[in-house]
Amino acid sequence: MSAVFLFLLIGLSQLATGIGFLGLLRTRIRPAFLLPLALLLGLGLSSLLPFLLQLLFIPLTATAVFLSQLLSSTGLLIAGRRGLSILKDGLKKSSFRVRLYEIPFLLVITGLFLVSAWRCFYYPPTPRDLTSGAEVIAEYAVREKTMINSLFTVNLESTNNQFKPPFITSLQVLYKYAGFPFGQVWLISMVACFLIFLYHALCEKMHRVLAGLLLVFFMAIPEMYAYTFMALFDYPNAVYFFLSVFFLIRFYQTGERKDILLAGVLMGLATYIRSETLILACLIAPALLWHHVKNWHSGRRLLFSGLFWILPSVMAYLLSVTVYINLYLPAQYNVEGLVNKNLLNLKPLFDRFSAINSSLI
Repeated sequence: MSAVFLFLLIGLSQLATGIGFLGLLRTRIRPAFLLPLALLLGLGLSSLLPFLLQLLFIPLTATAVFLSQLLSSTGLLIAGRRGLSILKDGLKKSSFRVRLYEIPFLLVITGLFLVSAWRCFYYPPTPRDLTSGAEVIAEYAVREKTMINSLFTVNLESTNNQFKPPFITSLQVLYKYAGFPFGQVWLISMVACFLIFLYHALCEKMHRVLAGLLLVFFMAIPEMYAYTFMALFDYPNAVYFFLSVFFLIRFYQTGERKDILLAGVLMGLATYIRSETLILACLIAPALLWHHVKNWHSGRRLLFSGLFWILPSVMAYLLSVTVYINLYLPAQYNVEGLVNKNLLNLKPLFDRFSAINSSLI
């Protein structure tokens, strides 16, 4: 029971963090969007805290980890208390109603989600990417109070998973201290909030029957459903990338600076989860440039929008890759040895593509 209580308490602190952050931005959005978005934002921001403690060489004790969560959520909620009034006003103006024709879809979605949630709670992490990287680093971090622990004394030349950004490692540490030996229950909150947000986003564009049907189809994708109970980097990265593009499109429609800033922060979280997302952020930047050019906006406005969009991703990349991997970790990541030195030789590309479409699939 104490673990469940701590799970709910951590969830409330993450919700408070997200509401405070959205309050600072003065983001006005319906409660059906605001609550899941706030929890997802809080979850992403809370994953930064153990990592920042590590960068400051503060031992990752339970006291330090939970205190950092408490102080950050309280501080953000006080600074962004406007978020509470926005939520209160939204709840007064909105009403919650489930139509009869929604019930079959919601039952199927809820059933699939409950199976996924149970697997997150009951089964240990099994993917090799996790057990040779984030999970084992987190397990030893709880014992040795540091992410730079005795794992790096083992010969890990057969894998590079120990060099991945510490998003999952930080969350695993947090929830292991909360009493969950497998740690990965944070994925339950992420999947639930994402499904709620996605359902309401679909309902804004189409009938609820079609929205429910599409969401069932989405959950039934074998790979995507597997990611709802396997704590890997792909699903969280997809969640924050989607939210970032969602608010970028909203910025195109509203032109409000708070939307592009929120989109940039969400893209920064996506880059923190998977560092190569920075490339995608740069590829999207010309669309932002064209939006300002075709609407004859000033150069100053273009400059600030570009900075708001790309700067969080650049900072996430520099901290989690350039600084942490190169300056903190005792083992060096030999990127040069993994790069094809003959760029005109496309045989490795064709070999990999052939293997994926024959042996793997």
